[in-house]
Amino acid sequence: MGPPNPIQWGEFKCEGHGLTFNSHRRASTITLKQAVGLSNRRQKHHPPDWWKAQTKLYGLQSNGDCPKNYKDAFLAAFQVTGGKGISVPLEMKKVEERLNKEYNELYSTWRIKEAEEAEKRRIDILGQWEATRELREEEARNSENEWRRRENSFELPEIQVRLSEIDRKHKSCLRKGFGGYISGKWEFAIPGMEGYRSDLRDGPSEIIWNMYPPLAEEGCIWVSFEDWMFTNGVMKIQWPAGDWKEKELKFTWRGREGSTGEIQFLDEENNGTITFHSTNECSGTFKCAFGGPWQFRGKKIDGRDLQTEESLENCKSDFKRFNERRHARESVTRWGGWGRYSDEDEESEPAEDKEDYGWRSVF
Repeated sequence: MGPPNPIQWGEFKCEGHGLTFNSHRRASTITLKQAVGLSNRRQKHHPPDWWKAQTKLYGLQSNGDCPKNYKDAFLAAFQVTGGKGISVPLEMKKVEERLNKEYNELYSTWRIKEAEEAEKRRIDILGQWEATRELREEEARNSENEWRRRENSFELPEIQVRLSEIDRKHKSCLRKGFGGYISGKWEFAIPGMEGYRSDLRDGPSEIIWNMYPPLAEEGCIWVSFEDWMFTNGVMKIQWPAGDWKEKELKFTWRGREGSTGEIQFLDEENNGTITFHSTNECSGTFKCAFGGPWQFRGKKIDGRDLQTEESLENCKSDFKRFNERRHARESVTRWGGWGRYSDEDEESEPAEDKEDYGWRSVF
């Protein structure tokens, strides 16, 4: 419902701001003088209907129905007043004041009703919103579950292509007789990360783990990895004393981002579980600082011996060096600080820091 209609008074209308004639309001004395050429300003031309409206609104009489007749009427009126303002007839002025008051009362009543109806609509909308809350929450849960299902789906075409390529390398590895032990090079498919990786790179890249033989005395398997969560670094997988097949084993990982060089060291954020189905196939889930949990599958693609002794020592050393102290010092340097964390700083670290492999916070 719109605002109240204008109040009609003969051939005039009122909308609370004085009378109008054919939608024209009463012009000011300055405008009229400029129109008839009694002003120092450049004379302004107006259409015939404007002239007629001004003549009516000032209660003047003209000798004809053309702009020249209307101008002559105003020139005569200005001559009577000595160039001063032209007075509106008293009766018209009284009617105008009364109609302004009536219309403004109607308008105020309409505004109050509009506000009441708007509040009623708001309450109705809130009621409908509240009434459908459970349905919307259920739809949201279903939508999120579907997104999660698709995010971790190994049936996606791009994942099927990756799995097929991994399987081709895996079969080649088995034909060469490298399938009898866990250590070797493994490649992985992670559906939940495929979109991130394709967006941030020219195309999906290989996710490689270099897995070393289990160390019974340390109860772990050391792994160096490439391009895991856009990071190159080291992983430590919990290893049981007895049977390991089809058991869920915990792991943590630390490393350095390839693009920014920033260290990832928080074990409570960067961890997961892995299950070995055989010496050459595995699956699991993991999470990191910006997402997860994501599922992954992996197969061994090369079983040739790694440089065991030297590589294992590098894994242990790197895992210790990717820590909060180094991250803090490098952050200072990255943002304009004075000193970079050097290898010599390792000597000044507390002993407990040097022996912390991340097990206390996760396992």
